[in-house]
Amino acid sequence: MKTIIKWGATFSVMTICWITLEKLLGFHDQRIQWHPVFTMLIFFPAVAVYVYAFRERRNELGGKATFKELMLFGLSVSVVVAVLAPLAQWLVFKFITPTYFQNAINAGLAQGYKLEALQANFNLASYAVQGSIGSIVIGAITSLVLALIMRTKKQ
Repeated sequence: MKTIIKWGATFSVMTICWITLEKLLGFHDQRIQWHPVFTMLIFFPAVAVYVYAFRERRNELGGKATFKELMLFGLSVSVVVAVLAPLAQWLVFKFITPTYFQNAINAGLAQGYKLEALQANFNLASYAVQGSIGSIVIGAITSLVLALIMRTKKQ
């Protein structure tokens, strides 16, 4: 359980660091039109965190881990990430990039989107829900792939 919480928290900290990098590079204001593209690059550090987590779990199991053991571990880490996601989102959008939502709405308006739709999407509650659900869905897919790759046969 300690390893699950450790890696869920590590993933959340990585996410906060990534969003901070986005902010520092201007993807939350002057380069906001490129934000949807740049933010997809979080895929690489996200997978790296899961790989390190799976390696640690496999080592805890004596170097041998079945698909089921790794899959359940990955899903458990994803649940921790999902639980921490609203707190991480709150920290980010309260302290690191408090103008992001308004900037995103303004950029959307400039592209012709309707204000109501933009306001429904770009707010803390929406991002907290998206972060939690996304953590489970993407975490499950990542866990599935890594469990297939990193599994070993127990002797």
